[in-house]
Amino acid sequence: MATTLALAWAFGAPGFVPLLDRASSSQSRRTASALLEGQLRPRRRRELNPEALCSRWPALPRHAEPRVNGGFAEEAKDSKLLPERVFLVPFPRIPPDPLPALNMDNLSAWERFDTLCRCVVAALMTSRRIRRNTRFLAVFTKPPWIGAKVAEALRESLQGRRLPEAPPHTQLEVRGEEVQMMYAEERWVAATFEKALKRFSDPELGAAWAKSARTAGWRLSSPESLAAVLEDLSRGEDEEQPNVRLLLLVEDAPRTAEEELQAAQVDGCTRVVFVLGDHSGLGPGELELLQSRFGARPASLGTVPLLTSQCIVVLHHLIDRAWAVPAKDANSGGPNK
Repeated sequence: MATTLALAWAFGAPGFVPLLDRASSSQSRRTASALLEGQLRPRRRRELNPEALCSRWPALPRHAEPRVNGGFAEEAKDSKLLPERVFLVPFPRIPPDPLPALNMDNLSAWERFDTLCRCVVAALMTSRRIRRNTRFLAVFTKPPWIGAKVAEALRESLQGRRLPEAPPHTQLEVRGEEVQMMYAEERWVAATFEKALKRFSDPELGAAWAKSARTAGWRLSSPESLAAVLEDLSRGEDEEQPNVRLLLLVEDAPRTAEEELQAAQVDGCTRVVFVLGDHSGLGPGELELLQSRFGARPASLGTVPLLTSQCIVVLHHLIDRAWAVPAKDANSGGPNK
């Protein structure tokens, strides 16, 4: 009885006592005996340190410090060294009002919210850190009354028009520089998306969640068309000399994505915009419009079919390599090969 009371007092946790009582290893018994004889001091409870807790928890730290990995910059210590990365993905099967169609138990339904969630994670996360110089944009263009005209609605939107009686699109924008927390889980991202939809649709919830860390960096807007979104992204810091490069993934493109990104780095581009399709890809009509109307340059990632989220990960790697920042290694005079 005295032993049990002494252990309970020393550890401050009654649940720990049966664990020692059942311990079969000699090390556990020696530790308990040394503690009772005064040879070991019980650990004092430390106050919770939010910064230390945040760095150990699977969630991302609110102020993640950029780092260099393997000689190539995942997040350059000088943000001016890397261009802003914008990933634009039209979702022609998701209606402008996504909330009624969002089913947390079946994200892989016809609308394919699972693709949306994977793209958000791929665009913004790297080794449990946030890519601060990255934006992810998803535009929902599906006409609410008919699903057979999704491709036609997308083509009309690229020309700056909408189908008759079709409402304005909904654009989801997730800004890496403002995001405070992110988990690499589809259901977590979908639940956060649901909260963002409710926050912007309900004034009372919007006021209550204005300072919510979970939805920080998530923005919703109603652009008139995809053409308006692309025109806005194509404007650089200097409108007379735009420093924006618009790239379009095409399997049989004459140049690879790596070659196009190296050319963008030589030209001093400060923003690279990638236009990708959802799980079904972009049709020939959409590809032609993007090249003829907006000057998008076709680039290839090879002939192996990839998911949209996988393409985003590969493109991140290629940008990191094109704008490589040497690691500070005394034994190396440049980037690791």
